[in-house]
Formats: sequence, C-alpha cells, structure tokens
Amino acid sequence: MDSERSSAKKAIKEPEATDPEFSQALNDASHFRISLIQEQNRHRENMAKGERGLLGALFGGENLAPTMIAFVISVFGLLGWGVCLLAASHYEAESVFWGDQAGRALALATTAIGFIFGRGLK
Repeated sequence: MDSERSSAKKAIKEPEATDPEFSQALNDASHFRISLIQEQNRHRENMAKGERGLLGALFGGENLAPTMIAFVISVFGLLGWGVCLLAASHYEAESVFWGDQAGRALALATTAIGFIFGRGLK
C-alpha cells in the first residue's frame, strides 16, 4: 500500500512528458474557439452596421446620434451667426435684417448646446 502511495506522489511531482498529439488537439481546439468568437463578433458588427443605416454610420449609434446631430447644428448655427454679423457690417442698409438673422442663428446654436449639456445630466 505504501508503494502505491509513494508512486502516486511521484507521479504528481514528476509529470509525464507531454503527449504531442494531445497538445496539438488542444491547440487546434483553442484556435477553433478563437475563430468562432471572431466570427460571432464580426456577425454582431455587421448586424449593428445594418441597423444603424446611413445616418447611424455618420453620427453613431442611437445613444450618440442625437448629441452628434445637436453638435453639428450648433456649429452651423455659430457659423451662420458669424456670417450674419459680417453681412450686417458690410451691408449697412440691411443691418437690421442681418442683425435679426444673427440673433436667430445664435438662438439655434445655443438651443443645440443646451440640448447637449441637458442630455448629459440625465
């Protein structure tokens, strides 16, 4: 009985030489599992790309798209405000008209900026 026990302890302490066929089978299984995970991720990515459409590709997913659109609107509003101020300074006869338009463009830009920062508080 003692000899079986000591041989079992030796087997635990001194592992056998690795079996090359077993190592190759484990390696192949690992590569197969990795390729399956890659294919699943590729499938999820393609499905998400199809669901987003053109606007989703430009502005991001459904969580990010409203914020990105508000950012684009705020940039165009600020650019419009600047153009209107330049037009008001160059065309003095129509400066009241261009001043009103500048106020509207600035209101659009600040509303979009308010949407962006208000959305962040939720």
